[in-house]
Amino acid sequence: MQFVIIFKIITLLSAAGSTVLAVYAYTKRKKSRPLRYYSALMFANTVYATGYLLEINMPDLASVIMCLNFEYIGLSSIPVLWIFLACSYNPRNMEKDRKTNKGLNYLWLIPAGIIVLVWTNPVHRLIYSDITLLSGLPTITITQFQRAPLFWIANTLLIILHSAGTLRMIYNTLNARGKFRGQFMLLITAALLPSFAHVLLLAQIIPYKLDIVPIAFTLSGMLLFWGMFKIQLFDLFPIASNMVLNAIEDAVLVLDNKNRLTECNRSASSIFPACNGDSYGSPLEILEFRLWEKIRDIDDTAEISLPVNQVQHIFKASRSDIEHNFYGKLGVLYILHDITELHSHVRKLEKLASFDSLTGLFNRRHFMKLASMEVSRVNRYNSFFSLIIFDLDHFKSINDKYGHSAGDEALKIIGRLLDENTRAGDLYARYGGEEFVMLYRDTTPDQSQGPVERLRKAIEKTPVCHNKNTIHITASFDISSFIPGNGNTLEKSLQQADTAMYKAKKLGRNRICRYGR
Repeated sequence: MQFVIIFKIITLLSAAGSTVLAVYAYTKRKKSRPLRYYSALMFANTVYATGYLLEINMPDLASVIMCLNFEYIGLSSIPVLWIFLACSYNPRNMEKDRKTNKGLNYLWLIPAGIIVLVWTNPVHRLIYSDITLLSGLPTITITQFQRAPLFWIANTLLIILHSAGTLRMIYNTLNARGKFRGQFMLLITAALLPSFAHVLLLAQIIPYKLDIVPIAFTLSGMLLFWGMFKIQLFDLFPIASNMVLNAIEDAVLVLDNKNRLTECNRSASSIFPACNGDSYGSPLEILEFRLWEKIRDIDDTAEISLPVNQVQHIFKASRSDIEHNFYGKLGVLYILHDITELHSHVRKLEKLASFDSLTGLFNRRHFMKLASMEVSRVNRYNSFFSLIIFDLDHFKSINDKYGHSAGDEALKIIGRLLDENTRAGDLYARYGGEEFVMLYRDTTPDQSQGPVERLRKAIEKTPVCHNKNTIHITASFDISSFIPGNGNTLEKSLQQADTAMYKAKKLGRNRICRYGR
């Protein structure tokens, strides 16, 4: 009788353990869909274990039958819930399996039908042809069942359902990659325990024909519970849901603590073909060395450049640690946002903000910015530079006589001549209208005279051809210098140059004048 007492205690602990596991999983159900089915599975086992514990302690047949009816609610529900659990836990295609589970709802007709048949058995006796109590055992109630044909059909269906779930787990294992294979192996091991116990029950091998299936299911649930914490069976991937990941247009990669790829979305696979479901468990350094080289030292965010289909792309890469409250850091999440087009727009905007669209030269605003930086430099090193302002002679008459398109063509020619007749380090820009400005670094007005004269002659010798008309243009120049000290400023030097330019125009145009002479 000591065996019976121990069995009752274990069954009681099984019912309590299943309840604890069910409640805990229920509180975590929002983290992943498999946890919902796990919670329901453990609760069904609680019903099964509790009903059986009551059955073996009831004093009369009517009470035993009532407990038996209660048991079948949990017993017949367990295989269906196991199928749901097996079909919901497929990290490679969770969205597809979520849709599959909707179609599996029709399986609930099987346990519903079995429960109805068991509850109405006294009327038709198709499940049990006779139920009697064995006497002579004061510490336990043993029920003798005469099994009818529908009993074997019902149990066969339940075994088929449970086996289908187990086969699905085997299929997932064969198709898993990397660390997920170990997770599925754990699920299969958990499934074999109750299957083996059910075989022993049907064969009536256990002493007193006791039912050890609820105990086996509790052990299976405890094994799954261990997996939840030890290898994040239901937490690591479902948190980063595959459905959500694949809806993200950015490339998303998840690496474990050994920098092995554990997940990537469709965008990442399309950009980096080596990163896909078949490569899970492989180090990123081997899969995509150039990508790994760019992102391995990122602390938070950084811009990286990588070739995609032989075209250079710019990505904003961000790095986030995946952490667990109990186990600490589990891995790293990388998100790569393609900003190539944004960079292109920014460059265009910068060009629009800095360059004159007609001549391709710097505009006045950008020239003043660069010239101010040059003023800071010469003030620091006690250097100097020359400023030259010139504008086209009689430009208004060109517009009036030949049209604004002719004037625009003349301005374009000036832009080209400035490119051809200035040094690489010099600054030049369209100052406004037909007026242009130049800054010669580390050059005195005397040293600037020669280059300015060559530019003047080049303008004079370069006609504007417009609508079969040949238009000759000239320009008037002025030169002033910027020397640090004595309250000299950039604005003052520009004003001096402008004064000298008007002097050149008064003297007949197409000439060079210097401020102060």
